[in-house]
Amino acid sequence: MPKIPRALALLALGFAAFLTRPAAAESASAPAVTTALATPLEGALPNGLRYFILPHRTEPGRASLHLLVRAGSLDERADELGYAHFVEHMAFNGTRHYPPGELIKFFQKTGLAWGPDANADTSFTATNYRLDLPAGQAAHLPEALQVLRDFADGIEFIPAEVRREKGVVLSELRERATNNYQLEVQAMAALHRGTPVPTRPPIGDATQISRATAAGLRAYYQRCYQPQRMTLVAVGDFDPDAVLAQIQSSFASLPAVASATVPAEPGTPPADGLHTQVITNRLGTAAVTALAAIGPRLPDTPAGRELDCAQQLVTRALNRRQRDLRAQSPDRFGLIQAVRAPDLDGRFTLHTLEAHTAAGDWAAGVREIERELRRARTHGFTPAELAEAAATLLADLQNFRDTLQGAPPNIVAQQATTAFVAGLPWRDPADMLATATAYVPRCTPAEAVAALRTMFPEDRLCLVLNTPQPPARGAADLRDTFDASADQPLAEEAPAEAAPLEFRYSDFGPAGAIAAQRHESDLGLDLVTFANGARLNLRASPTEPHRFRLAARVGRGLPDLPRDQPGLFSLASMLLGRCDFGRQTREELGRLIRVRGVTARVTNTGNQLLVTLEGPAAELPFAFQFLTAFLADVKLEPARLTQALSDYAGFFNPLMGSIDGFARAEFRYQMHNRDPRVAATATVQVAGYPFDDLAAWIREHWLNGQLEIGLAGDFDPAAAITAAAATVGTLPTRHEPPVTTAERISLPAQPRREIIYRPEAREKATVVYFGWPAPLTGTREHRALRFATDALIDRLRLQLREQRGATYAPGGGVDRALWQPDFGYAWLRLGFDPAQSKKLAELVNRLADELARRGLTEEEFARLAAPLRAQAAEDLRANAWWLQQVLLYAQTQPGVLADARSHLRDFTDLTRLEVNRAAAAYLRLANSNGIGAAPAKR
Repeated sequence: MPKIPRALALLALGFAAFLTRPAAAESASAPAVTTALATPLEGALPNGLRYFILPHRTEPGRASLHLLVRAGSLDERADELGYAHFVEHMAFNGTRHYPPGELIKFFQKTGLAWGPDANADTSFTATNYRLDLPAGQAAHLPEALQVLRDFADGIEFIPAEVRREKGVVLSELRERATNNYQLEVQAMAALHRGTPVPTRPPIGDATQISRATAAGLRAYYQRCYQPQRMTLVAVGDFDPDAVLAQIQSSFASLPAVASATVPAEPGTPPADGLHTQVITNRLGTAAVTALAAIGPRLPDTPAGRELDCAQQLVTRALNRRQRDLRAQSPDRFGLIQAVRAPDLDGRFTLHTLEAHTAAGDWAAGVREIERELRRARTHGFTPAELAEAAATLLADLQNFRDTLQGAPPNIVAQQATTAFVAGLPWRDPADMLATATAYVPRCTPAEAVAALRTMFPEDRLCLVLNTPQPPARGAADLRDTFDASADQPLAEEAPAEAAPLEFRYSDFGPAGAIAAQRHESDLGLDLVTFANGARLNLRASPTEPHRFRLAARVGRGLPDLPRDQPGLFSLASMLLGRCDFGRQTREELGRLIRVRGVTARVTNTGNQLLVTLEGPAAELPFAFQFLTAFLADVKLEPARLTQALSDYAGFFNPLMGSIDGFARAEFRYQMHNRDPRVAATATVQVAGYPFDDLAAWIREHWLNGQLEIGLAGDFDPAAAITAAAATVGTLPTRHEPPVTTAERISLPAQPRREIIYRPEAREKATVVYFGWPAPLTGTREHRALRFATDALIDRLRLQLREQRGATYAPGGGVDRALWQPDFGYAWLRLGFDPAQSKKLAELVNRLADELARRGLTEEEFARLAAPLRAQAAEDLRANAWWLQQVLLYAQTQPGVLADARSHLRDFTDLTRLEVNRAAAAYLRLANSNGIGAAPAKR
């Protein structure tokens, strides 16, 4: 899988979450935390291969292995475009110890799911192979190391396999040639102009991939895969000395190369002043202007680390100002932000100032960006601005430290590998926090301005406009607008001091009474119902130390939606995402949650409104206060509807303009029996919904509707219940009528099989979604159907990918409505060459029908059972799974409690007969739906 870095956020506006910030903070009252991870064992073998071994015992017997090879698309020659990625594919198609087709079977028998647990990716400068052994499987480390050793020097490059895999690689290239990918490529070309980067995308070139030979791929492999360019990363529940001995046993015999090749360097963009470029985004609804500067990463020295902290402070201070600008002109600016991000595998740092405006108002964005950067350079930052930025920076780092300490081994291993790809050493998060804690209090305004000048040097600026309506003179108009703004004088004033932060919602009156409370001891759950009807379901768990996850399910979901107003749910959620609270603006609230280190989001997930909050356990009372203020005092204003409609258009146009988005929307509509409540509805239709009707609907169904809250994490249950009683327990009595027969959803009455041609689509792949309605009678049948669906995906992988090279990665699953458990369907998603799409779609249906008629073999059942059982065990250790699958429904849908009790047992005890019965009942050809989208025939 090729990796494309985030070059610029130059995409059309989509659904803007209410408040988002992936950060967490630790207050003075937070529990003490361990200050560091274990000490890694690092070094190199005599042949030059480096190793990094980190004991991390968050989950018994679980381990993650990465083989990092410093070879990527930049190492390709002019006639090898795509070879780095192609070699990565060939690693899974025949090696010294695993003939073609056997490696994935080995993974499955060991409990690794192909894709989630065993995979690889290729970037500009590196190729990374990873194996994530499930809990209890660390004993298989020697075998896993043998697989990685085969990847290092034992790939066979069998000519027949190369010919077949070409189809897979070309299929991946077709599927990834989306509108967003094309925008990223153009942005990369602007940022890295004058370097080899624009001519070496990791995905490669279709023509050269088609001409690739086994000999050519082997030549690249032998030239670039050398032990001096490799690092073996091992993280997990093991003895590090024993693992080192196993690494030596597996890799010491890997021969060193006397004249080792040097990894290719990406090169630095030229210092050519201001470069301007216009990118036409045919699916966009807004103009996105970005002033960007890119430079090599900072050195890993004491001075470099302090400058890194200073640059992060500046980014946060700029963001604070940008939000004020947006608040002053909400009808003009959809978003103004400063972004600091790693670029090109972390070898560079990218700084951007972005402004999102109406498509015809791009000049306003250019002027604001130019003016704000010049104002910061001229007048600097106040101590108060830097103090607030410091609080958010420390919150981020404290969150990172705490999160990594409780994370599974694969997350920690990925963090280490990411650093090594960037050419950086491993740094313990506690060390990062210590550096920042020591430096940020003494960072002066003068140092901040100096850091700003290193971020945006005047001789290395790139101004990019992404718009559906390019200016008449293109980049020349862009440049003239910027220059004209720079000629205008700034007001002779210092920046205003930031207003003090104060949350104005802390007392909601007398605490609400508890109407019912019970403890489910075997599940570790507490279920509480308050007198007002609000429900709280808690599960305390130490798996994420000192952290909480809270999600509130607001309203009944799909049953609340009127059938004659499709799209109302999405528009209403976007309106809420634009609103202030009665006592505080969105911008003030954003500052508060960032300083406290809490993430808050309002999202529309499957036509269910969710309010989610995450953060340090000490901030749990604040999370309840925030949720209560949102439900009790969100300020619905007609002026915000225009902004919400803009957000809706930014969501709808790209969705329906892409092959995959259109197919997905049309498929979902079909599988809900063409229910208008789930129809993709054009902006022009939802724009006709009166504001007063929309606001009244929000108040009735959401702000005063059904409320069920799930809470998981490391907290005291009694204290959490007390905090909830003082907040959500004080809300008005909830409005929650029972679901009527007319409000239920139904499965399609008649199968539909159709590929719809999209004349406006410029993508190259056909995407087809297949669905088999399943009115499930119980959870065990649901799990049996999931097993059968996995078996079908495995057969498709073997017959369409491994044998024919006709598709990249078949995916699928079983969707089931938790609020209406008899509604469910199995589904698949596949991408095809348009010329073969009808024939291959028919083959998929035949394979499904064959599975329904003949069932799984004993070998298939035994091989596929291990990954499912391993995943079920992982589920029960994950707070996110408990929250999403159990806690959000534990009282209104009590059947989920029985589901949780039987979750692991069902997958352990499930028989082949049960799986075959589910396949026979639902995967028949007569039951099949297939909805696809394809580019118009040319």
